[in-house]
Amino acid sequence: MKRLGVLIAGLNGAVASTLVTGVALMRRGLARPQALISERYRQSHSLAGFDDMVIGGWDVRGENLFEAAVRNRVIERERLQPVTKELARLKPWPAGADKVASFGRQHQLDTVVVLNLLPTGENQESKVYARLAARHGCPFINFTPNDCGDLRVIPYCGRDGKTGQTWFK
Repeated sequence: MKRLGVLIAGLNGAVASTLVTGVALMRRGLARPQALISERYRQSHSLAGFDDMVIGGWDVRGENLFEAAVRNRVIERERLQPVTKELARLKPWPAGADKVASFGRQHQLDTVVVLNLLPTGENQESKVYARLAARHGCPFINFTPNDCGDLRVIPYCGRDGKTGQTWFK
């Protein structure tokens, strides 16, 4: 299996804290990976499993992921108990800090993906993370409607996956 790093721009936001909390719960078997199509192909395509994922990222807020999960009300507080320590250890880097290469080396990762979950309208900030991904040859996923600039030099996908989540609220 491959070790996968997922670096999230907007780590303390609602979508990111939901993602990180879900991964932490699934690692312990406390949540099921429902509707995750990739689970069906994990073995045959040598995809990283939840235990092979290392998450990090950036945010302007300095709170750890447990505090972000509580603030964003991603899940009932009592369900967070088994992963409280894991979430509390995960703190974002300062916005825009170039930690991509050192993150990959520190965790001995095969691949690092940069995931943009910044708020809508943060176009300049989104471009910073797209450029970081390009500088390090990392795939970039834009889960926002933000303009991330010209991304033809790296694997790139996405454009506005968060709108459905926002409308659902």
